[in-house]
Formats: sequence, structure tokens, C-alpha cells
Amino acid sequence: CILSILSQTYPVKVHLIVDDSSEDRTVEIAKKYEEKGVVVVSSGLPKGERAYGLRIGLVQQKGIEYVTKLVPDWRYLLIVDADTVLPDNYCEKIIYQMLKDKWLAMAGSSILHTPVGIEKTSEIHVRGCNHVIRRRFYEICRKMRKTYANKHNEILLERTAFSIGWKIKTFPIEGVKELRPTTIKKMGEFEKGLRDYK
Repeated sequence: CILSILSQTYPVKVHLIVDDSSEDRTVEIAKKYEEKGVVVVSSGLPKGERAYGLRIGLVQQKGIEYVTKLVPDWRYLLIVDADTVLPDNYCEKIIYQMLKDKWLAMAGSSILHTPVGIEKTSEIHVRGCNHVIRRRFYEICRKMRKTYANKHNEILLERTAFSIGWKIKTFPIEGVKELRPTTIKKMGEFEKGLRDYK
């Protein structure tokens, strides 16, 4: 995942990895790339049950706060999960679309090579594991606290975009992969996170 981000053809100002109390070699591996501009930080969230759903949204929000401190004038932000591998032209293709359409709030890939039968991606829903978000839209979401979009849950962000007339799109970009050896096990965690959110 790190190598695929470092090889992007679009110039990236900062590469941030937010570690959420991982119990594997995440931090050790990530720190090997500090000389290449990779910054590793802790989510700072209390260590607890690492259920999916809102927890991931909170971790992503912490990451955005760190990025904003490091690059106060950022215009586009790519959110990537640790099990995602992107082709080197991914950011370039998505941001090109955003430059063409100033009302495109968030965009990602509609092609995910996941194990058969585990997951199907709709053409509308932009996955949290590989989407680019526009700064102006993010700032609007932060002000609309009643939508809870400030927690950076991608579904809520999509609903906010639709409600204010901004666009959410996916594009068929070849070469996007999700490496999910533990997906089936974690589906139960995702369902629990969804119940907690409801």
C-alpha cells in the first residue's frame, strides 16, 4: 500500500499513516519509509474494541486533522485503507476529473478486485478505502454538524453532497486492488459497527 502511494504520478505533499493501536508490524513497517516523507502518528483514541463503522470514521477524522496541521492549504485528500493497492496514475486521474468539474465533491474507483462473493461495489457509492475528497466540500461538512459528516463517514458525506447539490462519482480505473485475507472474519465487526451507529 505504501509503495503504491509513493509511486503516484501526481505530486503528493504529505503521506500520513494513522495507527489505531495496531497489534501487528504496522508502525515498524511504516517507519522504514520516514526518509521518503511518510509520517506515522497515533490515532490518539482510547484503546477499545476495534469495531468497524464509526471507529474508522473517527480514525480518518484524526488523520485529516493531522494533515491540516502539516499542510494547512491542502486542496485534495486521498483516503486509503492499509489493504488497498493503487495504480501509479490513480490520484492523477481522479484529480483531473475534479479540476474539470468544480462541483465534484468526492470521487474514487468503481473497480475493486476483491475475492469473489465477499463484496460488490455499487457504481454510486464511493468507497472509503480509496477516495479523494475536495477541501471546500470537507469544510462545508465540518460546518454541518447536524449531519455528523464531520466524523468522515463516507456514506454520510455522500448524503451531504446530494443534499447540497454536489456530485459523488466513481471512475473505472484499472489496477485497483484490495488485499483482504481477513475480510470474512471482519464482516461481523462491520455489522456490529453499523448497529452501534444506528
